[in-house]
Amino acid sequence: MPEMHPMIQLLLPEIALILGATAVLLGGLIPALRNRSALVSLVAIALALWLGARLSMLEIKDADAVVSLQHGPLVWYARLITLAIGALIIMVNRHVPDDAERGEYFALILFSLAGVTLTSVANSLVVLFLALELVSVPTYILIGLSRRDIAAQEAAGKYFFLGAFAAAITLYGFSFLYGAAGTMTMFGENSITAKIASEGSIHDALVLVGLLLSLAGLAFKIAAVPLHFYIADVYQGAAAPITGMLGFVPKFAGFLALIQLLGLTSWKYGDEIFWLLFAMAAVTMLVGNTLALMQHNIKRMLAYSGVAHSGYMLVALVAGPILIDTGRAPLRDGIAALLFYMTAYGIMNLGCFAALSFFRKPGTDDPDESAETTDDIAGAARTHPWAALCLAVCTLGLMGFPAHRRLHGQALHYLLGPVRRR
Repeated sequence: MPEMHPMIQLLLPEIALILGATAVLLGGLIPALRNRSALVSLVAIALALWLGARLSMLEIKDADAVVSLQHGPLVWYARLITLAIGALIIMVNRHVPDDAERGEYFALILFSLAGVTLTSVANSLVVLFLALELVSVPTYILIGLSRRDIAAQEAAGKYFFLGAFAAAITLYGFSFLYGAAGTMTMFGENSITAKIASEGSIHDALVLVGLLLSLAGLAFKIAAVPLHFYIADVYQGAAAPITGMLGFVPKFAGFLALIQLLGLTSWKYGDEIFWLLFAMAAVTMLVGNTLALMQHNIKRMLAYSGVAHSGYMLVALVAGPILIDTGRAPLRDGIAALLFYMTAYGIMNLGCFAALSFFRKPGTDDPDESAETTDDIAGAARTHPWAALCLAVCTLGLMGFPAHRRLHGQALHYLLGPVRRR
């Protein structure tokens, strides 16, 4: 790569996504270019993926001088999975927007994907918060753009106001962490991690309150109890392809932020945080699965299934990373397991909603009359055999079939390797 400022080098994939989103947004103003919005979006994702791969193989000169950004295996893995599933999201959504809104629609998806990758790169509380908002704000608009009925508008409004409330809680928690350490930098010299380690202030009241508030705000992103109550209405109101996106993008960003925040204490965060995460995981699994069994609406059922899956991933977060390299870290590393689980869940969840978008209510071919309940898809294998097969396979995938421990460990070994906390 040509010589350039290390900050620009570290952010090249995100810059490619932002420039691609801008091009798609401006191209949407020209009628002749609107129909190519999805293609341009895929090109931007491919370019960002190529740049990310190049960066993972290069030694960036003076990279440590950019204290607000970080790089390493976690960043590369997050970019790889986000962009790969992002390409699938673009393809699944290519038929959803109206012609006049195609530019805005796909540009917002690219902006949201850029927010996820920026979340993994962030080494400052300010950058982390801005990245999380870059993930969230486009999704508020996409819900309203995806459908024209009143349910979509209600879902967008509810999601926006609750999201703003959760963002305020998260930012309030960040302010306590800043007050405890006197710096916004998370890792490295003169950082929050260094201050906590040197002063032994893991159990300091400011640190504890900051972590608790931050975890509470991020619980909204991952749809964990008690901030899960919005998810069924939002999923039901949005179009099925956008719902598939909502099941991956905000959730992945939330878990990446949780990994960053819990790493501030070198994963020695004390009993209070441990038992909070333990209780959140247990209750989230219980509530998600119980409420899913009570649903007849397919979107609401999958919404509560997503809540339960957040509980499963919180279990991996409770386990934490293996801090000593034993040579078998990928098989026992809770964080590596979470990242692999998120990948499988993102693909299977998107596949379920993509297949669901093919089905219509019995007796109609109106695209606005999509199937909603389990009765609506009775006998779907006769009318849409391939979509029904995809739905069955992805549903089994969400259930964990097939699953093989050795295969998971080998995949993580080649894709990520052990995730080491600084």
